[in-house]
Amino acid sequence: MTTMSEIAPLSEEARKGDIFGIVRLYNVTNPSKPEASADRILSITYPSHPLSQALKAIDERLSGKRIQGTFIFAGGYGTGKSHCLLTLFHLFTSPSVAKAWQERWLLKVELPDARVVALQLMEGEEGNPEFLWEPIFKSLGKAPVLGQIRDFPTISQFKDIIGKEPTVIILDELESWYEAIVDPVRKTRNLNFLQVLSEVSSDSDCRLILLISLYGRNEEILGRLGREQVFIQDLGTSEDKAEVIRFRLFQSINETKAKPVIESYIKRYTDLKGSLGTVVEPIDEYRSRMLKYYPLHPELLEVLFQSFSASRNYQNTRGILYLLSSVLRESYAERDILLPSDVNLAVSYTHLRAHETRHDLVCRLLLEK
Repeated sequence: MTTMSEIAPLSEEARKGDIFGIVRLYNVTNPSKPEASADRILSITYPSHPLSQALKAIDERLSGKRIQGTFIFAGGYGTGKSHCLLTLFHLFTSPSVAKAWQERWLLKVELPDARVVALQLMEGEEGNPEFLWEPIFKSLGKAPVLGQIRDFPTISQFKDIIGKEPTVIILDELESWYEAIVDPVRKTRNLNFLQVLSEVSSDSDCRLILLISLYGRNEEILGRLGREQVFIQDLGTSEDKAEVIRFRLFQSINETKAKPVIESYIKRYTDLKGSLGTVVEPIDEYRSRMLKYYPLHPELLEVLFQSFSASRNYQNTRGILYLLSSVLRESYAERDILLPSDVNLAVSYTHLRAHETRHDLVCRLLLEK
């Protein structure tokens, strides 16, 4: 029997059990952390539809072909919002690595040199600021201007700060930070500044790009950003999540070797005819689907995405990566495809929920037996 290990060798991070999952954006300045390495981050980044579409739209905004300058990555826990922000950070700040990544994936965009402000608003040196504009002004070297601010920076004040230079402001964990504010006056002042940011980002006189991650539930934030003025990508509904998972878990997949394995399963399904409830589509379509997802069985991914991701607190794509990397290390040298029966969903779900808030151990969420 030809095994998965012969057809689809595991990626280095899956083989070592060291899946890079939780992104701490404040680590981009710490060379000892993975977030700081453009090479590492871009090497494990698949240009998903939401990311590639946002990248194209950002290019259009900076070249003057688009008005919208506020870009939102929405979705639940673990859908990859922070990873998208981190990727864009490196695409702007590491041009040579960015160029190689774009050439690999045949992406044709031209990002200019830009000032980049990256804030994870709940953690890090600039975490949990009283007012959102304070760490932004400091990062732009405009701290002395803070003394001139009354209730919040006006549009004209902020346009003077930005000038004509391309500027990127990245805000991660915006909702969590905002919703923790108790003082209504402070909340209003920060909301007003969010509106200023959004309006300046759509001003043709400025070249401001505003990148934000949101769970997408706070109507006050969405209202102030202006729904008609923002470009939103929902990572929770992305149709290529399976491609992201396969890319992260496997170095490569030899389709020539995979086809005989798939044919052996297709033959079994055909022999079973109508008694097999899982195959409801024409067998040729199912064959294509199996090849598209190999070495993961389509029914396995269906169960994982529908059952596990139904929980608001489940870590979605990130959690599935942790889970499958562990299961694969135990079985990829023995099995020819990973089936739903190879994963104990009840044990896996309980295990992940028990550890989901322990950031120091999250990369070791394995199902050791």
